[in-house]
Amino acid sequence: MILLDKEQRLQSVIDKTPAVFPYPGYQWIEDRFWTWVHYALLKIGRGEYMEAYDFSGFLRMTVFGPLLHIKNGNLPQGVRKVETELQPDDFRALQSTLPAYDKASLLAGLRNAVELYRHLRTVLFDSSVELKTETEKRVMQYFEEIEKS
Repeated sequence: MILLDKEQRLQSVIDKTPAVFPYPGYQWIEDRFWTWVHYALLKIGRGEYMEAYDFSGFLRMTVFGPLLHIKNGNLPQGVRKVETELQPDDFRALQSTLPAYDKASLLAGLRNAVELYRHLRTVLFDSSVELKTETEKRVMQYFEEIEKS
């Protein structure tokens, strides 16, 4: 209910604007994903495991939950109701991104996150999304360095 709109400006905007659930921008995600992976690797490499652990939750909420919901024909509501609204294989893939609090598990969870993202972008993204392949290549080289250290 609008309490004060004497010139009907707000009501006019409301009337002319279709109500649609906000979907994530695939290009927006692609433009940031590899930087986010690099950030997590930096934290793991520095021994900042709690930050890396929490950051894996950010990726699930911002990237994987919404994309998996879209893949499964649902509204992209983060990780809300993923236990009941995703196909079992998709839910298991999401679970594989959950790390324990140690370096090996954090790296394994992040590796699984990368593989899940690569899968989702092939399923969902069309040719209009410009993949950041050079950034991906360099981040994955850094990933190997962190795994070896």
